[in-house]
Amino acid sequence: MYNNARNPTWRLEKEQQLERYSGLDPGTVVIYCPDRHMNMKEFDMLVQSHPDGDVKKLKDILDPNRRKEMDAINERFNQLWHLQVFVDPNALDVSDRAREDVQNFSAICEELIGFPNDIPELQRKGRRLRDQLATRVIDEYSLAHNAQVPDYHRALVTASRRADEAEILDIMRQQLANMMQPNDATNDSERS
Repeated sequence: MYNNARNPTWRLEKEQQLERYSGLDPGTVVIYCPDRHMNMKEFDMLVQSHPDGDVKKLKDILDPNRRKEMDAINERFNQLWHLQVFVDPNALDVSDRAREDVQNFSAICEELIGFPNDIPELQRKGRRLRDQLATRVIDEYSLAHNAQVPDYHRALVTASRRADEAEILDIMRQQLANMMQPNDATNDSERS
């Protein structure tokens, strides 16, 4: 996971997916993952313990007590080594953790990134990504066609085959359109 998160291409792809699936504008989500070794540089500096001694890395010449201190310092900075997702507060105010859209955003993050949110109030909250996308597709369809989508279609759209995540919205839209065609023809004949 860490190697992926350090890759700028991976981060950009995840940022774009989070924006697209959450209905946020492009550029409103940023993923940050600092180098996990950034605070250990001091312990990697070269030192000479006495004038005639060998030059070694500081971490390699520390006595056991100093090594414990080094480990404690590194542990204190452990939180800096986590992946963080930032959202433009004008696009989504994530400070109100009880809001459904914030919890749904958290659920999308957990699913796309692959581990639980560090914020306890948001861990495993919100609806699954596929449920959220199915609701969005059905709402779009209902609005565009002025038609009510039967509940059983929601289950079919949500359970659609696993697809490349980049294509899932288009696949759901097409499946719903195909399922609704007979209903659309019926609705058209009823209007005549």
